[in-house]
Amino acid sequence: MESIHGLFFGLVLVDGMRSLIRQNSSAVEGKVPYWCQAFGAFFLFWILPYYNLLKSPLRWIREFPSFPEYFYGLNAVGAFFPSRGIIGWMEILFLTWLVILIIQLLKWRRTPPLFLPQNSFGRTQLISLVFI
Repeated sequence: MESIHGLFFGLVLVDGMRSLIRQNSSAVEGKVPYWCQAFGAFFLFWILPYYNLLKSPLRWIREFPSFPEYFYGLNAVGAFFPSRGIIGWMEILFLTWLVILIIQLLKWRRTPPLFLPQNSFGRTQLISLVFI
């Protein structure tokens, strides 16, 4: 049932994109500014995973009684709230990932990574693969 639902959404998406492609078929693909690429990478590789994984430890604490809420005095998830201790284990993990991501974005500014396609069609395929 879920796959059929996804198929119908995909067909509607193809139909909508077909009309946009026909209207802009003569458009020349331009260079995307670096700040757009950096924001897209930041959103895709940090914001989305953080908000998706933010609720997991809370669910683990609720479902598994052996999973402690505090490890070595730190909350599992602080969610940057002062009432929860501001920083928990998930925030430490994602702040470390943020530093690594910023370093990589600075490196990518000089030399684009090989695994990221340079054309819009390839980038669209990559983002759809990530969301699947």
